Amino acid sequence: MLLGLIAAACGGGNSNVLPTRIPPTIPPTPTERSTPLPDVPDAPALGQGDRQITILFAQFGDKPNDSAKRAGIDLHQSILDELDLDVDIEFVDENAALEAVCSGAPDAVWLSAFSYMAAQTQCEVVPALAVKRGRQPRVSIGTTAEVIGRSEISELSQLTGKVFCRSEKQDLFTSWILPGLMMASQGVDPMLDLGATQDYPDDLAVGRALYENKCAAAALPPDQFEDFLIDLANDLSTDENPVTTSDLSKVVKILSPAGDTSAPTNASTWPGFGPGVVPYEALVFPPDSALPKEMRDQVTQVIADFFNDRTDGTQRLRALLDATGIMRVGSKQYETFRSTVVNSKWNMAFSE
Repeated sequence: MLLGLIAAACGGGNSNVLPTRIPPTIPPTPTERSTPLPDVPDAPALGQGDRQITILFAQFGDKPNDSAKRAGIDLHQSILDELDLDVDIEFVDENAALEAVCSGAPDAVWLSAFSYMAAQTQCEVVPALAVKRGRQPRVSIGTTAEVIGRSEISELSQLTGKVFCRSEKQDLFTSWILPGLMMASQGVDPMLDLGATQDYPDDLAVGRALYENKCAAAALPPDQFEDFLIDLANDLSTDENPVTTSDLSKVVKILSPAGDTSAPTNASTWPGFGPGVVPYEALVFPPDSALPKEMRDQVTQVIADFFNDRTDGTQRLRALLDATGIMRVGSKQYETFRSTVVNSKWNMAFSE
């Protein structure tokens, strides 16, 4: 038998003999069972850790003075103490503020009314607080001006092809920005549709140009038209040819009256900013998807209390907002201003 096995191993012998099976020496690998994944820590809550809420101030650009920096630190501490929220306070320009509030991050910003309109169009932001300036009884909520013109012109839409005059004694808002916005809202593009713009050294020079039909319209600060007529009458009058304010009122009139910028006495019944008013800056929050309403209301309340503090509120308002007060606002109270901006088709936001 032994010789037979050796012969078989060498290829000889009976070909019908089957080879002997040798069991494997390595046992089969068992099938692995699934194991639970390691625990992952929960994402930090909004306002904690890496999910900071940021409040941006665009009033002074990105170079605030020392008073603003100190007030910003105090505001951060107030929100941390009251709500246990980690809030970052930043000072930026209008471009950065507009970009931040529509970025999807929980960033609230203090920015101009024009930038708020742009942000509202882009991402449906929510206004919460607005600035007031002045002292009683002349507290204002915005700026305005009145457009005056030749008596044969009855509305701003008739200024197409006409000459618009500007006084170099007036600030740019009064002499050009607001009248430009009002003209554009009535279908007259101030950059394309006017016949020309002519600059004069002062208001009286503008008045003489209007009287002599060298221009069709101009702008004045609010509540100055009557004094303007008196000064112009004195300037034009001679012993041989006296000119009265009555004479002038037949030649020059108000085309677009100044708006009412008086602060409301009862905010709960106040309908909102009226025609011809450009509101002051506002605190604007991102949509609810970025910052829930409940948290927005809590942050708003702490900020309002911070600025209304009897001891330090006045100083804080001046340092951070160049203001004398704040008031609650909602999107409905901007409807008239929004319509003016939309009708003007003029993007006046401080953005590129």
